[in-house]
Amino acid sequence: MVASCSDFSMIETCILLALAGQHDKCELIADGVDIYRNMAATIYGLDRDAFLAIPKDELTLEQQQQRHAGKNTVLGCG
Repeated sequence: MVASCSDFSMIETCILLALAGQHDKCELIADGVDIYRNMAATIYGLDRDAFLAIPKDELTLEQQQQRHAGKNTVLGCG
């Protein structure tokens, strides 16, 4: 099962997670969840729902850096 992506910007992540057998994460992406913020919430012990609820253009610099760490982790550990 491979989750569909809404655009090509997440294609690497979608394929990587599908190949790694992370179908739960593929489903999150298909549901529109920011998978990088989801990972950042785990890394930093943040309130996942509150962190994901913040509109992307309203993230503080610190939150953007946390998201970036989440992105590096998802892509680097694939």
